[in-house]
Amino acid sequence: MLGSQGGEQVPGIEHIPDLSQKQWVATNGSYGYGCSCMNATVDRKNKRVLEIHSFKQKPLAVCRADKKLPKPGD
Repeated sequence: MLGSQGGEQVPGIEHIPDLSQKQWVATNGSYGYGCSCMNATVDRKNKRVLEIHSFKQKPLAVCRADKKLPKPGD
């Protein structure tokens, strides 16, 4: 998780633009998912993002074609 509404945010979250305008799948109101590449410092053991260094939105087709990624909802 990168942050929660009204709660703590991961440093660097300002690198993430508004994703809801294009290449976005709404699943519950304004919540949903998109596809991106992110350069970040992570804690693999605890599965946490510690800091975001860069972020680039990608077409949904890129993530859908990547067999290493789980399908949304899995």
